[in-house]
Amino acid sequence: ALNAAAAAGDPRALEALVVRLLPRPSPRSVSVGDVVAFRPPPAAAAAAAVPSPSPSSSDDCGAADAISNSVMVRRVAALEQAEMVSDEAGDEPFRVPPGHCWLLADNADTAAAASSAADRGPPATPPAAPPAPDSRSFGFVPMESVLGRVVYSVRSAGEHGPVANAPSSAAGDAAVAEAEVDVEALAR
Repeated sequence: ALNAAAAAGDPRALEALVVRLLPRPSPRSVSVGDVVAFRPPPAAAAAAAVPSPSPSSSDDCGAADAISNSVMVRRVAALEQAEMVSDEAGDEPFRVPPGHCWLLADNADTAAAASSAADRGPPATPPAAPPAPDSRSFGFVPMESVLGRVVYSVRSAGEHGPVANAPSSAAGDAAVAEAEVDVEALAR
């Protein structure tokens, strides 16, 4: 759902995303329902490459420098040891291996699944044909590939706000966003 206008072909519509970097991502720092930036498998990165915006010379955007076009953003649908059950006939249930997570594109189906998973446990796998590459196409993602949690999105000076993450992450992220986000600089 982030950068939907850019995905539809308007390169000027890219959103600025504020990422709270996580030096040692684990199930203690990442929750089901969080939107995360991560380094995807090489094939997925090539398929979904979007040029990263270049910060203006007056901005101190260290996180923007660390986030390059080989980074994807997806919502966490399950963490290690969660059992995943597909609604597709013939698909066998599976468990997310230790040290990995299952990430889904954030569309209407996956947003509802991730939201309910935060309250009830692991979600069912959404339909088999994803609109964007995610774990259904490239598999489990190692936790060490997660760079951080997306905490704020800026489309313009008038259209911006926090990204909906798991309730367990939201409180700490709100304090970071309040202290660190300069909407005017990001909207340029």
